[in-house]
Amino acid sequence: FFGFGYVITATFLVAMARDASGGHSVEFLAWLITGVSAALSVYLWRFAVPRFGLAGVYAIGLLVEAVGLVLTVSLPSPYAPLVGGLMLGATFMMVTAYGLQIGRQLAPESPRRALAFMTAAFGIGQIVGPLVAGWLAERTGSYALPTLVAAVVLMICGIVVLAELRRINEALAR
Repeated sequence: FFGFGYVITATFLVAMARDASGGHSVEFLAWLITGVSAALSVYLWRFAVPRFGLAGVYAIGLLVEAVGLVLTVSLPSPYAPLVGGLMLGATFMMVTAYGLQIGRQLAPESPRRALAFMTAAFGIGQIVGPLVAGWLAERTGSYALPTLVAAVVLMICGIVVLAELRRINEALAR
């Protein structure tokens, strides 16, 4: 789900920035903001781990990214791709890093197998996401519907993690 949800914004951020009537400067700023926020994200999110736990921060990151996607299609141009880039950068690296840590900790008997499975599932999401989003964008003439679909998928993923938070935290404590 995460691979599917995140990749839609990552794939179409450039096109959304170009459509924002700001030309190359908005595209440049969107990627600059994405990169700077990504560089800081794992460092900054670590301060939330003592309070919410690794899985809690992971779920919060998924939900924050989903909100960022909704803002991407709700805000006026040229702000939409800039906010989309900020929210993508602020969450993507952390969710990836913490997700792999959680996977490794939940499968101590076979962490390599768990990471391989997670990587394969993520890759499938990265392939399917742009296909679905491209098809939806072509049919509707807009990136709004595919972006909202990605937001819903990320929200579902975050809600599943929150629903399983107690069990995950118990397993991580072992």
